[in-house]
Formats: sequence, structure tokens, C-alpha cells
Amino acid sequence: MKIDWDKSKGSSYYEIFELDENDGTYNEIDRIKTNSYINTELDSGSKVSMKIRAVYDRNGKKYYSNYKSFSVTTKS
Repeated sequence: MKIDWDKSKGSSYYEIFELDENDGTYNEIDRIKTNSYINTELDSGSKVSMKIRAVYDRNGKKYYSNYKSFSVTTKS
């Protein structure tokens, strides 16, 4: 599965969260500096709910964008 999103100007990195279907909470699965994420460990036909936010680190203080939420299903 590959996802892309618009770059957030001035962001330091992005935090990626995935929904745990068992307890309904989102868990951080990665922090990346690019606006593209690839997960090769999913089974075909898997449905995944995720959310992403940009993080802006300014002189040691962090600022966060709103979350961008979406669901994807891998090819069968």
C-alpha cells in the first residue's frame, strides 16, 4: 500500500497513525520527512484506517496540523 498527500509547507516531519480495530484507538506507526508512505506488510484485501498530521518543530517547540484521516483497502 502506498499513500501520498500534499506537502505541508515548513513542516519538519509527518506522524502516521493506524487504527487498532480491537480497541478503537489510533497508534503512531511512523514518523517520516517525505509526503509519501509505503507499507509492504499488509495482506491483500486488508482495510486500514489511518490519519496523518504535519509537525512543525520551531526552536524545540512543536506545533501540529489538523489530522487528515482516510481508509484504504489493499488490492486482492
